Amino acid sequence: IVLVTGVQTCALPILLFAETLDLLIPGVGVVEWKIICGFLMIPLNFVPLRLLSFSSILGIFSCFCSKLDVGV
Repeated sequence: IVLVTGVQTCALPILLFAETLDLLIPGVGVVEWKIICGFLMIPLNFVPLRLLSFSSILGIFSCFCSKLDVGV
């Protein structure tokens, strides 16, 4: 049951990332982006949270820097 819940939780970000990447890079299809995002994101369900926190900090830092760059 835990495995199924982890995969289901990961489905929505895969769809959102695939559609966004398709808008940014239109040469690749949506289905291909879903496959790429799936291969990158599903293994992250099995990584301990203490290791995922590093990528979270990087994401927060990059959002903060992009806000500074825009000047908002």
